[in-house]
Amino acid sequence: MTDVTSPGAGKGGPPGVSFPRVGRRAYLEETVAHLFGTSSGISVAGRSMALLPTASNPSLAVPRRPRRAAATAVRLYKSSAGRGTRLGLEVLAAGLQLGAVDLLPRLRLDRAAAPGAGAAGQPEQPEQPEQPEQHGGGADVDIVELLSAHLGQEVHIAVYSSAPRANRKPVLHVFDRLGHPLAYVKIGNTRLSSELVVREGETLSSLKHVILHDVVMPRLIVMDRWRDMDVMVVEPVPFSSGRPPEATLVEAMREVAQIGGVATHALAVSPYVAELSDRMAAVPTGDAATALAHQLDQLVGQAPRVDLSLGSWHGDWTPWNCSRAGHRVGLWDWERFVAGVPVGFDRLHYALQDRVVRRKQTAPAAATALLRDAGPLLDPFGVSRDDALTVARLYLVELGVRYLLDRQDRTGGPLGDVGAWLVPALRESMEGPVRMGPS
Repeated sequence: MTDVTSPGAGKGGPPGVSFPRVGRRAYLEETVAHLFGTSSGISVAGRSMALLPTASNPSLAVPRRPRRAAATAVRLYKSSAGRGTRLGLEVLAAGLQLGAVDLLPRLRLDRAAAPGAGAAGQPEQPEQPEQPEQHGGGADVDIVELLSAHLGQEVHIAVYSSAPRANRKPVLHVFDRLGHPLAYVKIGNTRLSSELVVREGETLSSLKHVILHDVVMPRLIVMDRWRDMDVMVVEPVPFSSGRPPEATLVEAMREVAQIGGVATHALAVSPYVAELSDRMAAVPTGDAATALAHQLDQLVGQAPRVDLSLGSWHGDWTPWNCSRAGHRVGLWDWERFVAGVPVGFDRLHYALQDRVVRRKQTAPAAATALLRDAGPLLDPFGVSRDDALTVARLYLVELGVRYLLDRQDRTGGPLGDVGAWLVPALRESMEGPVRMGPS
């Protein structure tokens, strides 16, 4: 394992909003100031953003004009939400279009960072190596001008703010003057988020000719470099209101697993375990990393002849980045897509995130339930009940390695400190019998 003593994920990355623990309000202020700022100050569009749902803890900044753009941004927010939430958003959107947007609190940008500065309270980033040519315009072109050039028309944007996490990044929704959605935009403004934005662009480009019957992917419009940040522009994914039915969701996950084909290997000699071990060696030194490395060795030693079916996975399939798309599943956020992992990982990841975020279970309870329910969860993927627990344990090791490499423990998120929940759940599972779910 690697000894890492340097500070957080943003250090050494592109300029912009990089401090992962900045709250939602401060994050939006810093983001909007940077995206709309030029040498002459913050543009009119940037100074005219309204906050939702509250001024103290906003998750969305919408343009005050045109009202239709603000209304559409709210209407399409949380597209995977249940019927009650969707109905509430429709009512709110109708009110905004009728003029209620003028009653919403505005962003206060007087204290926000100037373009090129770091996050709130953070020093300006060190000088970076020479970067590729920036195609969409120079540093004095604001984000609206950049996107208008790429999309060939005047655009308006809404800006999303997520909870603090290591891979946090500006996400924008782009509209025309009539409020019709044109695109989604991700901007890599830290080292980690930039790597993920570039990776997602490469994934969407490489998969554009893959024919999928159960999944709808976003189409990549353009990748660009702007103000030393990576910018990805994609078409919106069509969706129907609500979450996909369970059977539809499983079929979609099975289809993604088949991308590139499926191969079977014995656990101990599988290329997946070899690659996972290599990543484990790069994890920063610490108690959780040491325990997790031991648990991987123990897992391989206990089940060396378990056959693993290795396929592809989306890598971050959750209830909030997919939705119904007719009889299919609309699926976005492909930045973690890779091949060569145990089939069924997407189902396990979805179940864990659903338990923690939507059902509000504690992380330890969710991990224990995931191991207990591994059999039923993995049945549709052809994983035997005898092997399901091994696959679920491998998934938790995979997730632990990711979170440790990303330094998620520094963000204060519910799953960030793997030593507090993931490592104990694995230890308990591997030291004693696990009560499996019903057959």
